[in-house]
Order: sequence, then C-alpha cells, then structure tokens
Amino acid sequence: HGSQYTVLQTYAEDTDTVDGECLICHNGSYAGAADVKTDLVRTYRHPTLYVSGKHSDTEDYDNMPLADRHAECVDCHDPHRCDNTTASAPAVYGSLKGVSGATIDPGSATWNTWPAGVTAGLKLGIDYEYELCFKCHSSFSYGSSPPTGYTDQAKEFRPYEPTYNPNPGYHAVWGESQIPSGYGKFTGVDRNGNPWAYNSRMYCTDCHGSDSTIVAGPHGSAQQYILKAPWNPDTSTADATGKSGRDTSDHLCFLCHDYSFYAGNDKSVPSKFAKPPPSSDNLHVIFKGGKGYVHQTGCASCHGAVPHGYFRRGILVKNTESAPYSNGVKITDFTTFPNPGEWQKNYCSTVAGCH
Repeated sequence: HGSQYTVLQTYAEDTDTVDGECLICHNGSYAGAADVKTDLVRTYRHPTLYVSGKHSDTEDYDNMPLADRHAECVDCHDPHRCDNTTASAPAVYGSLKGVSGATIDPGSATWNTWPAGVTAGLKLGIDYEYELCFKCHSSFSYGSSPPTGYTDQAKEFRPYEPTYNPNPGYHAVWGESQIPSGYGKFTGVDRNGNPWAYNSRMYCTDCHGSDSTIVAGPHGSAQQYILKAPWNPDTSTADATGKSGRDTSDHLCFLCHDYSFYAGNDKSVPSKFAKPPPSSDNLHVIFKGGKGYVHQTGCASCHGAVPHGYFRRGILVKNTESAPYSNGVKITDFTTFPNPGEWQKNYCSTVAGCH
C-alpha cells in the first residue's frame, strides 16, 4: 500500500554500499540466486551500483543527456517476465524477456553519413538481444554527443545492403554472416554447443561478459570493455592479441578463431581466407615472421581496434582512416582490397606498404 522507495519497492535502490531490491538476493549469500554482485564491482562493469537516482520506469532513452546515463538492473531485466528459457542467436532468451530496446532502421545511411537518414525508436519488449544493447550503445541513446570512448554499435553491426552497405564487414550479430561458404578456420562452440562456423550468428554476450564467474551477461569483468577474455589491439606491445612471439591463445579472438591457424605455427592448413589458389600457404602465419617478410604485429594490424564491424569486407582498416578504428593498424596504401581467397604474399610485404 505504501513504501519509502520508488514504485512501492520493498528495499532501496542497489548501490555499492547497499544491497537493495535486487542484490538482497543476488549477492552470493542467497541459495539458488546467482551472485551478480561479484561482477558488478569488478574493474570494468556497467555502472549499476555507481549511478543512483537517474532511472525512471517511464524513460524512453532517446538522446538521453550524458549526465543521466545509467544502467539499473531493470534497464536490462524485467523481473515480471524473465525466465530461464534458452534461444539461438540473435533471438531473445529468458533473462531478457519483456525488457525494452531500440529498433534501428538504417534507411539510406552509409558509413560516412551515419546517423543521417537513420530512424530509431523505443521498442517495448525486444525480440533480439542486440535491440537491448542498441538502446544505450548507439546514437539513439546519446545523439551526436557520445560518451568518451563510445562508438555506434548499430552502425558497426549494420546488416549488408547492396546499395548503401556494399562492402560488408561485421560480426554476424544483427545481420546474416557475409563470410563466403567454407571460409575461415574456427574453434570452440556457441552457448548451445554448436561449433562456430563461417555462417554462425552471434550474441553480443558471446564476447561481452564475466571473465571469471559462471554468471551469464555483461555485468562486469576484469577485462576492459567487459570482455570474457583479454583483447589488446595495441600492436606496439608484446602482448598484442595475435602478435608474433607471444602466446595469446587465451585472448578473445581465439574463443572462436583457431589460434594455431591465425597466430600460431600452422603454416600449411588451407583456408580460402588465407591462400590464393593454387598455393596452400597460410598467409596469416607466414607474416608472423617468415623469411623475407616483417613480423605480423597482431590482429589489429589489419583488422583494426574495434572488431564489431567496418565498412570494408573482413573488417580491414587502413591506418589513414579514422580512430579508434585505425588504432594499431599497419595497412597503408591499398586502394582496392582483394576479395577473400585472392590475397597474395606480396600484398602484405614491405614492398606493398602494408606492414
């Protein structure tokens, strides 16, 4: 009938000093309730416990002032609707049922004109996980003034469209995979136990989530960007992901992409991504230090610092293009990038100017 807390809650809002409405159970001390608090206080986390008094149950998230940005539990979970049902990417699964998200229609927008021409709106009850993420991690939420370090994930994951997006390069979160049949070499399985393949669909939470606990979801991690494993695009450092001379097989990329093929010593296994017929050379490994060539300096030396997506097939970036996408990139002077399966050794030599 009445309460001192908003919407007649029994307990206070959760903060870093108060176990409130949600953490009264989800703090690791209540049998049967997942310990979410451990991740919410980790080095990198959603600011659930550190921004208070900003949430409203009637907010629509559209162009929200930066000072009001927040991430309460109920921004991602509807406690009246959620359950434990599973699904396959990109469909919404039980713990996110009933929560609001953002619908994005790219319209005629291109990479360089985005978000001009884009229409977006609040969706009450998402059908796909990425709609929840776009609610805060796209220009729908922050307009033309993104928080420091943010990029527009809707722009990066925008599905292939032959007129406005003719050079698809993205992980298949929003749109179908554009990797040609049989290309690439993969390892591991998705959350349903299916082996990763060239045509696999993905969830944002396949990469973003806890790096240590069994609690699902991107509540917090010791890894920057709330990642499940390390990702270091700084190609000047010894532990850059995929860099020659350092075992980074436990890094993020190699949860799905075969380490021995892309950054190890597997020189001969053929892959359409890595060999121009009739050669059987694995070009990724050759340029880790093959005679006559410079050392590869990590995944970001070609694919850039933001692996969500780019306007070029293969998420390939030139070092003259905009930051943060070009951070760490070594590719310099390509005007027309070869198609998958058409790369040759000299394309990535010092003569060609790539590295």
